[in-house]
Amino acid sequence: MACGRGPVPVHVVAYLDAARPLSRVEITALPYDAPGLLDSLSRAMPDPPPTFPGLEQEMRGFLPADPGDLGSAGRAWKATRDSAQRLADSLRSLDRRAPGYGAAYARFRRLYHRLTERSAEREAAYRSVTAEDRSLAVRAGAAADSLRAWERLAYTDFDSLAAAALAASGRKVLRIRTDASGRADFVLEPGQWWLILRIPYRENPFLEYVWEVPLVVRGHRPLRVPLFEQNVEVRWRY
Repeated sequence: MACGRGPVPVHVVAYLDAARPLSRVEITALPYDAPGLLDSLSRAMPDPPPTFPGLEQEMRGFLPADPGDLGSAGRAWKATRDSAQRLADSLRSLDRRAPGYGAAYARFRRLYHRLTERSAEREAAYRSVTAEDRSLAVRAGAAADSLRAWERLAYTDFDSLAAAALAASGRKVLRIRTDASGRADFVLEPGQWWLILRIPYRENPFLEYVWEVPLVVRGHRPLRVPLFEQNVEVRWRY
């Protein structure tokens, strides 16, 4: 339903904080309530979607392992690698016919063998450090598969219903990418709109930031709409 007489400039600014404008991200302006449509289809299902509260809590608290911190195995590997490198450099500067070259080369071979052993120990330490991360990723993947299977049934009619809602609005979906300062300038016809933006959560691969901001365009004065921490939702990125 129209609420004014003509299109209105809408200036959207996307940022997480003053130091982090969201540059080069795509913002979508929808002239129909897609989030509400998905909610209604979910409520119409006889069975609710699968939930994983314990797993989601784990994902929200996820901190990636630091592969650089491998304890004594990492320190031993580095010391042996550095020793082997120094000895290799000295061998390259020696004449192979010089006295002592054979003994030095034998020491290098023993050192290289030790480096191979310590590389294996370091790899085992790395697998141990990251085993918990891999386990969480596997469990999250299995849960996501089951949730997507439910959604395929629940949202079977979404495309046709969305097309009908779009046609009824008499408007078009608009997509604009923000500039370096996180700004995107739309010109929107009067009526109800929803501004949609999704981006990965920078510190956690299991999560994403989601903005689904309703907006009523009326009159003729320009509007400024911030997409920032106060109107964002952090969701499981499945």
